[in-house]
Amino acid sequence: MNVKRFTAIIAVLCLTALFGACGTKEPAETTAPSAPETSAPSDEKISVTIPAVNVADKDAFAAELEEFGGITCEEIEDAYLLTMTASTYDAFMAQKRQKARAAFDEGVQELTFITNLEMDDDFRIITVTVTPGEYTKTESRPVLADAATNFLAYQLYTGENLFVTVKVFDTDGEVVDSFQLPAVLT
Repeated sequence: MNVKRFTAIIAVLCLTALFGACGTKEPAETTAPSAPETSAPSDEKISVTIPAVNVADKDAFAAELEEFGGITCEEIEDAYLLTMTASTYDAFMAQKRQKARAAFDEGVQELTFITNLEMDDDFRIITVTVTPGEYTKTESRPVLADAATNFLAYQLYTGENLFVTVKVFDTDGEVVDSFQLPAVLT
């Protein structure tokens, strides 16, 4: 595995985890989220556990959560337990979704041969359409994979397994490439 790419991906995951404030308040009774959107009453508490390895700068992490507001954070062993109401969680996830998509779009700007991008709501399946003959696994895949790591960082907050499947087709409908994150990163 390319050490530079691995370091970049860890950095992206760490930076994305910088959305919370660690306070000293006692955490409320909580339940784990099963999806980014909740159908829970707005006053029901939601908990999200973020592994400490994904938090590069604890102070920046705390500042980001503080800025968002309505989120308490408790340090537990090798993780941070974030607690918030269901309505705060929904708003927080909407912001995380928007930031992940913007970072992905910025990351693939150099791939000017992309003619279409489609993805599901949880960023689990990304379908990319490219101009025939322009996409190469050796040059294009690393750029696309690095950009897609923003979606893994978003998924940290869903409480579900982290994976992104990227399918690349040319405009003629021929399969050009297909890979899954994080497997392709190892």
